[in-house]
Amino acid sequence: KRLGAEVLDHAIFGDHHPYSRIDIDRLESRIGSLDPRPELVVCTGKDLAKLQVPVLAGVPVYALQIAMRIVTGEVIFEEHMQRILDLVPQD
Repeated sequence: KRLGAEVLDHAIFGDHHPYSRIDIDRLESRIGSLDPRPELVVCTGKDLAKLQVPVLAGVPVYALQIAMRIVTGEVIFEEHMQRILDLVPQD
């Protein structure tokens, strides 16, 4: 929405969801019934890889790139990450 898109619908699946043919068929039915017809379907990169389809109901599927940015506490975060890295055996 912040990018100016009109969200027509959304579907929620759990993290690491193994998409089945039934899931894809249901998504296609749902997308096909939307009015107005969507120009694109947006999902995460992980979901796009698991869906393994470039189009749903004739609508192209795109992945939204997600990034993390530390806005406060960066030093503390880096200290914790370094402690974790120190535990990893070096080859």
